[in-house]
Amino acid sequence: MMGKKMKTLEGLLKDMEKGQSLLKSAREKGERALKYLEDAEAETLRKEIHDHVERLKELTSTVRKEHMTLEKGLHLTKEFSDKYKALTQWIAEYRDILHGPEEPKMELYEKKAQLSKYKSLQQTVLSHEPSVKSVREKGEALLELVQDVTLKDKIDQLQSDYQDLCSAAKEHVCSLEAKVRDHEDYNSELQEVEKWLLQMSGRLVAPDLMETSSLETITQQLARHKVGLISKELKNTGWL
Repeated sequence: MMGKKMKTLEGLLKDMEKGQSLLKSAREKGERALKYLEDAEAETLRKEIHDHVERLKELTSTVRKEHMTLEKGLHLTKEFSDKYKALTQWIAEYRDILHGPEEPKMELYEKKAQLSKYKSLQQTVLSHEPSVKSVREKGEALLELVQDVTLKDKIDQLQSDYQDLCSAAKEHVCSLEAKVRDHEDYNSELQEVEKWLLQMSGRLVAPDLMETSSLETITQQLARHKVGLISKELKNTGWL
């Protein structure tokens, strides 16, 4: 559409150049004829020549302005189209990554590595914000030149897709941070239990603590710790 209009304007500019040449020739001939005319006729001819010159100047200026506006529009269209295409491809690639399920990890170091990976992905997504803003601004500038509903939809969809990508990255990071914290809490509690078991081992070998009541108390404590650890383990592995 814009290309077709550009060809039309270029044709008009050529016609304007021809018109200027013809008008220049006509004005020169008219000025030579002035000396043979009466004052009133000469004044009328001068006015007609002046009016034609001014009208042609005005038309030429209008066509040139329209031509410049269209050139700007074509330049913006190419810039927007190229960057929009590259950005939508990048968003599609990262959408596949971030909308996929997280691979289950058992060990703490694996969970930390996974968290680091998703934090890196999140930073990459956030670093593209200036690019998204630039493409959006170019699209909005182009929209001022050409009222195109499809173009507006593209701009809105690009912004929406990018925000969705930011949200997905944030959700992954928050989820993995929680898993790492839970695992670290589990390890900390496990260490406390191991320390407590060592203390109990020392107490169990003491003769004065071998009474039935003491053994029952220790057995109950062991049972409680066992239940707590099993619950933590199930939660840590994703079963709860």
